[in-house]
Amino acid sequence: MQGLRLKTHSEEGSARLEGSMASIHRLKIPLGLDLLDHVNLYLFVDHGLLIDVGPSGDEAYSTLTSELEELGLKLRDLKAIIVTHAHIDHVGMWSRLVRDEELRAQLMIHPSELASLRNLARGLQGPWARRKRALRELGVPREDVERMELELKQFTPAVQGLYEALAQRARPLKANEEVVVGGLRVKALWTPGHSQGHLCIYERGTKALALGDHVLPTITPNVSEFEERRRPKLMLYLDSLSKLKRVNVNLALPGHGEPFNDLHRRVDELQKHHFDRAERLLREVQRAPGSTAYELASKLEWDVPYSSWEAFPAHQKYLAVGEAHAHLRLLEHRGLVEKVFDEAKGVKRYLPT
Repeated sequence: MQGLRLKTHSEEGSARLEGSMASIHRLKIPLGLDLLDHVNLYLFVDHGLLIDVGPSGDEAYSTLTSELEELGLKLRDLKAIIVTHAHIDHVGMWSRLVRDEELRAQLMIHPSELASLRNLARGLQGPWARRKRALRELGVPREDVERMELELKQFTPAVQGLYEALAQRARPLKANEEVVVGGLRVKALWTPGHSQGHLCIYERGTKALALGDHVLPTITPNVSEFEERRRPKLMLYLDSLSKLKRVNVNLALPGHGEPFNDLHRRVDELQKHHFDRAERLLREVQRAPGSTAYELASKLEWDVPYSSWEAFPAHQKYLAVGEAHAHLRLLEHRGLVEKVFDEAKGVKRYLPT
């Protein structure tokens, strides 16, 4: 990793990454979730470019502003903000930041992410009605669908406010677009999968790549599919992983976990994980032909702190079913499983070919 080093500055884990072309400061913003305790933001210190803003909440806001103060900076010193994707832990704070008179930074986000937020902001009437039908077709019991709806419904007001705040000040950042911020040139690499408009941000001088949630060092990003697309979502994700193997990266900057060096090795691991996962699902389909995605998801091993499938919270079952279905779609695309619709039960069932 010639010309680039990582130095930890505080007990909170902030880090400055110094190279020949730019210095990068990592800000660890607390999340307080059961499976993820923080999200990483990355600041190109000398150029005023911030990657992601973190979640909403007083603790997150005070952590961000105090970290800036430690560097001798204020919000007004930020020239631009690029959001890797529109999940609430990466962009939620924007609702508050946009009201701060000090903040002059232009926020940039892929247009697909803005469209997704717009759909979510419409609430549970249109998009969620379609999602409920899809969940029932995947075999999710009605009571579980109702619990999922209750858990997800609580986020609707926050998403509505976030979309309105983004619509005021955000500008679309397209695939492969290069932008110059404070003399620093970075490139937006479109990496759909975890979300449709996910971006990784590449800085050529340091060969640093901000990954968002596309590649994480110790866990696998969730890739869920509910309503079926012409091209399976997991194929998009695997193609996006392959794209990164053509990028010369010295330092990988993930949205969660520690920065790491060997990005290509981690990409190989993630690709193998998904192929192994698909093979495991295929064995389950062969063992129990006619199973639904919900039934198959319950048979898989999940790296979560719950004693059984029945103990999963509704939102975790939601993600698990979506991910199992994404792998089934991959198997179906490759001609290894066949989907049949059970008219009597209103569910999709999977058979080996």
